[in-house]
Amino acid sequence: MLFGYVEANSYNIINDDEDPILNATYYYGTNEDGSRHSGWLQYTDALTDKDDDYYWFYFNTSNGKKVVDQMKSINGKKYSFDKDGIMAYKWTTATVGGVETTTWFNKLDNGSLAKNQWIWNKPYSANSYVEAGTAQDVEDETERWFRTDASGQLVKGKTKKINSKWYVFDGDGVMRTGLVRLSTPSVSGATFASAYDMDEVTKADLQGYAGDATTLHYFSEDEEKDGSMKTGTIKIELADDEYTFCFTKNTGAAKHGYDASSKKVYNNGILEKAGDDKYKVVANPGATAANKQSDKYLVGSTGSVVTSVNKYKDANDKYYVVLKPVSGSNDYQIGSTYDEDAAKKAVKDNSLAGLTIE
Repeated sequence: MLFGYVEANSYNIINDDEDPILNATYYYGTNEDGSRHSGWLQYTDALTDKDDDYYWFYFNTSNGKKVVDQMKSINGKKYSFDKDGIMAYKWTTATVGGVETTTWFNKLDNGSLAKNQWIWNKPYSANSYVEAGTAQDVEDETERWFRTDASGQLVKGKTKKINSKWYVFDGDGVMRTGLVRLSTPSVSGATFASAYDMDEVTKADLQGYAGDATTLHYFSEDEEKDGSMKTGTIKIELADDEYTFCFTKNTGAAKHGYDASSKKVYNNGILEKAGDDKYKVVANPGATAANKQSDKYLVGSTGSVVTSVNKYKDANDKYYVVLKPVSGSNDYQIGSTYDEDAAKKAVKDNSLAGLTIE
């Protein structure tokens, strides 16, 4: 009667090998039993060039053969086994949903393919998390959030709604946070385009963007606990200052141009306001002939647009005069002067003659 680890032809035991289980096809127990083993086997001996405290193998219940080099469903869960039959875990390359990909197989005490699951772990290779330039993430063991879908594949390069909240994942599957550019203004169905380094991005960087400004979205920077998309009015710290942003409800798109509901002007989501100067003239980046909006506005210290015909004095004793658009035009007439009498006359005459045209 044979026992222990047996080769494929079932003639010879191979217990004298350094790593007998790696070369065996069957396991026939100890010399006190000798019956063919089937199902899971926890192997606790050391293996050459491997560092785990123990290893899992699986022997088919139908014929007793060790499962090797394949994905196998066991009790409704999927597991991956390498060419020696060792159950893989954590980051593993396997064929999932017909696609060869690297995804997550839980930890050593489980090892099943993770489906619809959050993973908090360091990226899976030195090429991972490319958008942030972080081969360094792997070396430093910096952990990030990943998410698998219903098939077990990593969610990559797109947005996903999870428990009524929206998240975005880059091409390596890393959940991205902070200011992110998507392919469309609406978060639904969008793909990941790029992300800003929140330690370096400035107002000028955002407003210098040549594409559709409304593709800018904001995802919570508290990545360990949240990371979901945020909408409404939000104060965000950039490299040069803190700014007030506003993102449209539902779609998450950055407001851009004159917002009729709040009567304020936004540029790439940033509220245009005068601050300590009390008043200033701002260009309306969203103005077009089609939307019939003015191409410039006078805004106050909190960003509210001034549309009433009158004179307005800023913190530097400069007077602004606002007149309604002339017939056939959408543009408010705005002039400035340091002469109070000239400002009064402009309002009275409904004319900016003699003033500097803004």
